[in-house]
Amino acid sequence: MLAICILMLRPQLAPRKSGPVIEWPAFKEPVYVLYASGSFFVFWALYFGYFYMNVFATDRVGFDSISSAQLLIISAIAGIPTRPLSGIIADRWLGPLNTYILSGIVLGAVGISWVGVTTKAGMYVFVVMYGLANGATQGIFGGALASLTRDPQKMGTRYGMVCTMLGFATLAGPPTAGAIIDKCDGQYTWAQIWAGAVTVLGSLTVAAARWWLTGKKVWTKI
Repeated sequence: MLAICILMLRPQLAPRKSGPVIEWPAFKEPVYVLYASGSFFVFWALYFGYFYMNVFATDRVGFDSISSAQLLIISAIAGIPTRPLSGIIADRWLGPLNTYILSGIVLGAVGISWVGVTTKAGMYVFVVMYGLANGATQGIFGGALASLTRDPQKMGTRYGMVCTMLGFATLAGPPTAGAIIDKCDGQYTWAQIWAGAVTVLGSLTVAAARWWLTGKKVWTKI
């Protein structure tokens, strides 16, 4: 059935010439630069928890290898409902940019709270909260970025430019955390603080982009 649908698909818009791979004028817009920079920090630490939660659970909390692997599954499942839910909240109440900022700050706070996890019960609570916040952050990122571009002909290029930068950020994040852990003789504390801090820093940088758009308005749906 899918093959039949593909064969029957027809473009709804008239074809147009491809735009440039990089739209350099975008980097002259403070809002775009602040959003891209903030998202770089957020995505730099975005997957740290997924890479290290099972290792931490085994080394520091006393989980066996099977139970620690299940933590990753639990966290991933927890993020499923918040991906669409973040979009619903953005559409009805907060706006995509506000939702992205809020979810990033919550994710950073959850990351820093990981420092205090010492029991199995605490570990389960952490992985669920981490999955919820991480799913919301990833789910609303694209909508927030798209909301900053008014010209639909430029949206694809600008979206791709940010995603390219974030690709390097996500690639560098886990090795950065690993280097911090190695430097601290296998202790996770400073890596956890690093991940939470850069996530909050990134969210505040995106908040600066919001301030640039709205000025002194404390509350506006955006």
